[in-house]
Amino acid sequence: MKSILRITFCAMLGLLLWRPAAAQLSISVSFAPPALPVYEQPACPGEGYMWVPGYWAYDSDIEDYYWVPGTWVMAPQRGLLWTPAWWGWDNDGYRFHDGYWANEVGYYGGIDYGYGYSGRGYEGGRWENDHFYYNRAVTNVNVTNVRNVYEDRTVIVNRTENRVSYNGGQGGVMMRATPQEERVMHERHFPPAQPQIQNRTMARSNPEFRASRNQGRPPIAATARPAEFRGRAVVPAKAAGAPYHPPANRAERGSGNEPNGANAANQRREQEQQRAAEQQKATQQQRAVQQRNQEQQRTAQQHNEQQRATQQRNQEQQRAAEQQRNKEQQQQRTAQQHNEQQRAVQQRNQEQQRNEEQQRAAEQRNQQQQRAAQQHQEQQKAQQQRQEQQRAAEQRKGEQQQQVQQRAAQQRTQEQQRAVQQQAQQREQQQRQEQQQQRATQQQAQQRAQEQRQAQQRNEEQQRVAQQRQQQQQQQQRQQQQAARQEMNAEKQQQAQQRQQQQKQQAEQRRSEQQNVTRQRQQEQPKPQPQQHPKERPPQQ
Repeated sequence: MKSILRITFCAMLGLLLWRPAAAQLSISVSFAPPALPVYEQPACPGEGYMWVPGYWAYDSDIEDYYWVPGTWVMAPQRGLLWTPAWWGWDNDGYRFHDGYWANEVGYYGGIDYGYGYSGRGYEGGRWENDHFYYNRAVTNVNVTNVRNVYEDRTVIVNRTENRVSYNGGQGGVMMRATPQEERVMHERHFPPAQPQIQNRTMARSNPEFRASRNQGRPPIAATARPAEFRGRAVVPAKAAGAPYHPPANRAERGSGNEPNGANAANQRREQEQQRAAEQQKATQQQRAVQQRNQEQQRTAQQHNEQQRATQQRNQEQQRAAEQQRNKEQQQQRTAQQHNEQQRAVQQRNQEQQRNEEQQRAAEQRNQQQQRAAQQHQEQQKAQQQRQEQQRAAEQRKGEQQQQVQQRAAQQRTQEQQRAVQQQAQQREQQQRQEQQQQRATQQQAQQRAQEQRQAQQRNEEQQRVAQQRQQQQQQQQRQQQQAARQEMNAEKQQQAQQRQQQQKQQAEQRRSEQQNVTRQRQQEQPKPQPQQHPKERPPQQ
């Protein structure tokens, strides 16, 4: 089989086991994979599921790319994160790098798979205290099913129209690995889980997932769980990431459902049919010739029979040669598989030897560490003994010092007791003196109290006398005030009488004056004269 791909298997033990391994398939293809399709992320089915984005894989049997749907997968262990698979240009072809599980996200070619995988790291969630928390800003999470959520919109990246799915080469992503990503690439890894492998195998077996069929727009772009290609949780691709233009020979080979051997058989049949048609034309011509010349017909028939025999022999030889070729190809394939298996076995043996050497080195290190630990323990015991001896000597010295201090303390206490007794005697004498003084002061206080009582009594009597005097004075003042009021009232009555008299006198004077005035007026009036003509009035005086 003529193919432009190189396939090398570098498998290690434990591809399907959950122990650290670097088993992955290294594939190199001459033409680039299609662009990433446009699709929506299905909702997370529950807590603990990690998002594994979809990618384009390659089938060497049909020489065509096929789409592996994105899906939610349970992490093999707590604290592990997924590094997606990616394609990258390597000298003369595009090399496939399979994904893996690790404590940190490694390098995946800078491919923007979306939903947290923007080209570096993973922003769709993080581990906290053995629980995975989902970032609602970039992942599709239902709060009723998943409660460990947070929202960080600073990680949102506006994707461009370029949905390229490979690194390097013509039109690829130009992003190199950072030192941290390179470190993660060489650290401890876990291979894809068994559900991920089932998801890839089912996608490979479905012809509709091939790029030559769907033209970069697969019918199923993502699922809620691995290998579940039916139901409501299945998400189709909205559109292809870019127009897909594979090489002509690859498109013809990938679009067929039969292998290369079946295509060759079809070609043989077509050749045989063409040959049969040619033979029919030749027989018709021979019949016309037979009518003209029977002898020539017989010779022609013989010649034709010989040709047919030679043709049949040639066909049989071609068939045998093709069968031999097929057998040789199968033998080559089996030999390649056998060689690959032997290489894998050799690599396993080498790894086992390395592991045994590492175990031996570890045992030697453990023995050395045990010896060093024993020596250290012995040294510690010796130091402990020395410390105990020192402590005993110090305790003895301390006891002696304590005895001396106790004796001195006893003497001091005795002296203090004596001084205290003397002080107590002095205090008793002082108390007696103070009691005598208190008694004298009490007597003086009693005398003073009696004097104060007498003075109070005197003051009270004086106050009573003063009050009586004040009352008498007040009565006298009241009487005087009443007499003054009476006098005032009498004066007021007299004044009122006087005013009445004056008013009467004034009224009489006015009357007399009015009478005098009326008399004078009467006297001054002229006597009546005879009437005159109004024109001849006398002059007024």
